[in-house]
Amino acid sequence: MATIRLTNVRKAYGDHSPVFPRVNLAIARHAVCVFPVPSGCGKSSLLRMIAGLEGPPQYELDNGGCLVNDVPAVGRSVVWVFQRDSLFPHIAA
Repeated sequence: MATIRLTNVRKAYGDHSPVFPRVNLAIARHAVCVFPVPSGCGKSSLLRMIAGLEGPPQYELDNGGCLVNDVPAVGRSVVWVFQRDSLFPHIAA
């Protein structure tokens, strides 16, 4: 069973304080994962990193130790439901 495992993942924008200084997380295959935390905590940044939409990807897929850095974003088989029209913001619903 493949698991997305994040170990000591850190994200900061420029010289600013880290959005999250260190995240350790394991998400099992086919799991539904919920992050019930306030706005601005880095949920979207974390999800963009996992999906490969934002770099650098600093996590590994635990399916034999395959580093996700070696897998193009389109081949990562990660499903993410956007909260709003983030994919095509110029198209109104």
